[in-house]
Amino acid sequence: MWPNWKIKSDYSLRRRLMLIILAAVVVATVALFFAARQYGLRAADEAFDRILTASALAIADQVYTTDDQLVVDIPYSSLEILSLAPRDRAFYRVISPTGETLTGYEDLPLPATPVTSTEPTYFDAEYRGETMRFVVLGRFLAEPGVQGWAVVQVGQSRIERGELAREITFGALTPILLFMILALLFSWFGIKLALKPLASIERDLAKRSPTELKPLKTAVPREVRPFVVAINHFLERLEDSFDQMQTFIAGAAHQIRTPLSSLRAQIELATDEKDPEALRDMLAKAQRNATLTSRLTNQLLSHAMVLHRAGAVPQQQVDLRDVLSRVLAEAEYSAQSRSIEFHIDDVGDDLTVSGDRVGLREALKNLIENAVKFGPEGSTVDISLRGNAKNGMAVVDICDHGPGIPDDQKINAFERFRRAGRADLGGEGSGLGLAIVQAVADTHGAVSLLDRPGGGLIVRLEIHKADGKGS
Repeated sequence: MWPNWKIKSDYSLRRRLMLIILAAVVVATVALFFAARQYGLRAADEAFDRILTASALAIADQVYTTDDQLVVDIPYSSLEILSLAPRDRAFYRVISPTGETLTGYEDLPLPATPVTSTEPTYFDAEYRGETMRFVVLGRFLAEPGVQGWAVVQVGQSRIERGELAREITFGALTPILLFMILALLFSWFGIKLALKPLASIERDLAKRSPTELKPLKTAVPREVRPFVVAINHFLERLEDSFDQMQTFIAGAAHQIRTPLSSLRAQIELATDEKDPEALRDMLAKAQRNATLTSRLTNQLLSHAMVLHRAGAVPQQQVDLRDVLSRVLAEAEYSAQSRSIEFHIDDVGDDLTVSGDRVGLREALKNLIENAVKFGPEGSTVDISLRGNAKNGMAVVDICDHGPGIPDDQKINAFERFRRAGRADLGGEGSGLGLAIVQAVADTHGAVSLLDRPGGGLIVRLEIHKADGKGS
């Protein structure tokens, strides 16, 4: 069972895709329905218009003159043609060149323009409470007593037309609907198949142990590949962080165990000691051990904090000069206790850098503390501030007059719990100061160790400037 995490899952990807496809199918179906309906109406009109035209032509053939009079003999065939639509009502009318109705219904509506052609003209009009379809065509008469255009008009209701249009429409729509249903079914199975790699990834991650951080190797479609690459990149960073944490915890446990054991032994011996002088000596050693343990613990916490902030805190614009001045103010007391003075060489360049203020403060704090601690009493710590126009860096050089670090030890000086070149100081150092500086430099720029002419060490810290340009 998965824990009851509050993960937003407002929608289903499968359901959303299906809804989009369904919407497209519905829109397409509606569009096809109207297209089929228009086609059905047009096809029905064309079919029944031929019936009307055939009937009108049959009547027109029987319009003739006799004894200078216009005569119409309505043929049976014209009425038989109209009977092909048994449910429709039919009307006809024949008009003489003078506008007189020779036969038929006198109140039939006429088209807006006069008929002066043998070509049939079609139009719809309301007649006796229903919509009718009419055709009109002319027959030119040039007899001695009768001259001009005789007009034949035939009309029919639209019941059979509508039925034929519906049959055509639904006949065309049935296979369309069947196709749409099949398309939806295939879309459902297609989406299910397309999302199968995600389910495979979910199963792979679900069955892993908390320490199994190997990359995913599931075969995925091209569209899912960036997602898997991002997960693998995250797992890689998580594995690095996990390895660092394990190494850090193992080293910290080893480093703290020794002074704590020594402190405990000294206190146990002091509880049984009767000689005041020896007791004072034991308590002094215990106090020194407690101080070293406290310093080591603080350094461990600082190092852990710097490592955490390196990947979790967004960088911002920081005034490096302001951070350094605050660090020097905090180190003033320890420097005065050893009669050490700070000399600052500041050329006035812009030292606005991009980084984490807390991490930069910890790095500078450790460098200043080391310079004070390892420099001889009465000496100076020289600090140089400048901008590098070539690589867009702000550069801080911290120079002491201490014993320095031999060249063969410089390469390992930044490792945790490594006390490079500090053998003369016994066990006072934690071996974490330069490791903290290196952790900050990894995300802000670079750090290097140089020999100072005349003796001593120069630690050069380079930080990326906020604008990426040197002064």
